[in-house]
Formats: sequence, structure tokens, C-alpha cells
Amino acid sequence: TAVKGISYLIPRADSGYRQRKRYTKKGTPQNTESPFAFMDTENEFQLLNCFFQILAILFWRNLGLSIFRNKKFLAFLHCVVEQFFGIHNSADHTQIHLFIAKEVLLGIEQDSRSAQPVPDWADYWIGSVHNLYDPKTGKYHGIDWDRERLIACRDQMFGGDMLALTEGYYRDVAAMADRRPAILGHIDLVTKLNRGNALFDEDDPRCRTAALEALHHTDPDATLLEVNTGAISRGYRHTPYPAVFLLREWRGMGGQIILTADAHSPETVVYGYGQAAELARAAGFRECVLLTGRGWKPCPL
Repeated sequence: TAVKGISYLIPRADSGYRQRKRYTKKGTPQNTESPFAFMDTENEFQLLNCFFQILAILFWRNLGLSIFRNKKFLAFLHCVVEQFFGIHNSADHTQIHLFIAKEVLLGIEQDSRSAQPVPDWADYWIGSVHNLYDPKTGKYHGIDWDRERLIACRDQMFGGDMLALTEGYYRDVAAMADRRPAILGHIDLVTKLNRGNALFDEDDPRCRTAALEALHHTDPDATLLEVNTGAISRGYRHTPYPAVFLLREWRGMGGQIILTADAHSPETVVYGYGQAAELARAAGFRECVLLTGRGWKPCPL
């Protein structure tokens, strides 16, 4: 039914049923096809509403991504925007084109302890470590939830040695990096609850060595390193992940970066990108990468 609904609408949107006149700047009438000429009643506009609901269903059933690359469908969507926003001049048409040209990729963040494999429908995946597993007790310890849980992890798994915990964390990061995710997420997440070195010294050689070893497991040709502002928007940190020494090492390895907000709410979707770009420039980067359906696209910082 969904496919029939789209096949019904797209050809009519593409060809139109009636002609309307549009005048050029010189006053010459020009016949143009109205994609909505066949929609004369409230019921038919309800059909358009139904179409978008069908599109939403297709999107989540993995067809929506491919349909956004269909030229007829994009032409139809262009007409939808024009009809409902009343845009007719060429400058505004350019804005419509830019709006429609935006891609939506469907991704997933995979935790190091996730039992299931990365699903086939994912256009990309982020590999991260949020939990440490204690094989003695079978318990998972969240390392970024709150300080109480982090301290419990330190005491129960590492005998009170916080630097040993960081080394254990980075071993799991190295294992995740070996899986070659599209993006390695917040590589030094273990520092999230350590504002002011409250629990450990982030400059301690043990901590730095473990972090660098994890980074060296990362393939610069397969994986992007994330510059992540999520902990800033949620009030845990004043600076993005990762530490600048990791970014400098990554640049020396020939690696590339991507800016992310790790947004947990709509209002923080692009939070702190200026600060993230500033940190990247301090490490020597001059551009980041955008993910597209055609691969990595360089973007100046």
C-alpha cells in the first residue's frame, strides 16, 4: 500500500494535470506545470498528508534513505516546499535546493559491551566505551553516569587504583578501535567526571600512555576521531573531548576528525561547534570531515 501511494503521487507531482501561467521579467507568459493542480479539495490535501506519513514509515523500514536519492521524488519535494512556503524567485529556489540537498544518514552508537552486531541498516556507526565489565561478578560498571558509580568501579574492580581503572578503560577503547568504526566516540570519556583532576591526574604518564596506546590501535584510513561537545552542553566539562595531546598525535598519524555535539536533546544538535573547531585548530587541524552518502567530505574549520 505504501509503495502504491508513492507511485500514485510522484508521477502526478512530476507531470501535473493542469497548466498555469508564470510571467518572466520581460512580461512574456510562460506555461509551467503545477504539481498541485490536481489537489483542489481538502480531501486531496489530506492525501498529501498521508503521503508524508507513508514516507515516515518507509524511512524507518530502510527505504526512505534510498528514496531521498530519487530524482523524481526530489523534484516532487521541491514542489511541496514551493507550494506551502510560496517561494517563487530564483534566490529562494536556490535555498530550496540547498534545503532538499541536505542528506540524512542513519547511524548508531555501538557500545563496547553491546551484544548485538552493528545492524545492516546503519549508514555509519560510532564505536564507544561506556561500561567496564567485571568478569568476577558479572557486573557492568558505567564510567560516565555519575561519580559514585565510577568510584564503585574503581574500588570493586581495581582495588581503589584510579589509574588502573583508566588503563582498563583504554584497553577497551583499543579493542573497540580494532573493530574500525566509522567514528571513534569520545575516546577519553573516562575524564568526564574528573573536573579539576578530582579523582586522578590526567597528565600522569600511566594515563597518557594508555590513552596513546588506544589511539594507536585506530586506523586513520577507516575511522574518524570525534571532537565531542556533549559533556559541555550537559554541564560536566568546560572543554570538548578529546585532550589536545591526543588530537596532536592523531594529526601526526594522518588521522582526520569530525565535530559532533553528542546531542541528547534537539536544542543541542550543533552545540559548541565553535569551541570544538578552536580546539582542533590548536592541535594543528585546518579542516574536519562531513559524512555523506558518497563518503567523507572535507570541511574547513
